[in-house]
Amino acid sequence: MCSPIEKLANAIRQRGDVVVFSGAGISTESGVPDFRGPDGMWRAVRPVTFQEFLASTQGRAAYWAYKIPLAKSMTGVKPNAAHKAVAELFHRGKVRLVVTQNIDGLHQAAGLPEDELVELHGNGLRTGCLDCDFDQDTLAVIEDMQQQGREFPLCPECGGDKLKPRTVSFGQNLNEEAIMRAQRAAESCGILLVIGSSLTVSPANHLPILAKQAGALVAIINRGETQMDNLADIRIDGLAGEVLTDVVGRLDK
Repeated sequence: MCSPIEKLANAIRQRGDVVVFSGAGISTESGVPDFRGPDGMWRAVRPVTFQEFLASTQGRAAYWAYKIPLAKSMTGVKPNAAHKAVAELFHRGKVRLVVTQNIDGLHQAAGLPEDELVELHGNGLRTGCLDCDFDQDTLAVIEDMQQQGREFPLCPECGGDKLKPRTVSFGQNLNEEAIMRAQRAAESCGILLVIGSSLTVSPANHLPILAKQAGALVAIINRGETQMDNLADIRIDGLAGEVLTDVVGRLDK
């Protein structure tokens, strides 16, 4: 009888046309903290909403006070075996699109083309000005801000005080185009492969439902239960890097 890993490898080999949906669990294996997890920062510190950020300088100072540790936690992290396996599957023509909730840029660092990635929550490695077209590396913005002894950065282009990492904050709408692209892919793929997500955050957790309704095979790799385990055709509880390395290794057998 085939193991779940062998079933997944067989399905990818035979069907292809995989859409990957990745969550925090794929990046914790690189050392990126899960800020939504049981011990995550967001459990201890109330995040500043987008509305609070816009409303006052105090809001912007509070926003950057909690954003700086997050940005620094991603410093020096590298793609792990799971990111590399996803990129390998893409370059083998098996993965059509990757949709991620992560903001760490590790899929791109592993070799996935930017155009084939949908970042639902944005990218924390870059910071932009809400008043002009200025864009810079987030750590460079933080370094400059701290050198100036400021509580929040000012835009070197327009002088505005609404510099913000290119991520979606609480109270801020997701990018509608990104959501639609992800949903269309889920509705037309052969396999929806969930990696490292408990599937609790809406609207991303609807992707397995859309895929299943359209006749796709749904596979979930995650440590612990997810909200959509009942939909899974293949369910693997394990470390994403180990599982996906094994899956890729079986494709040529």
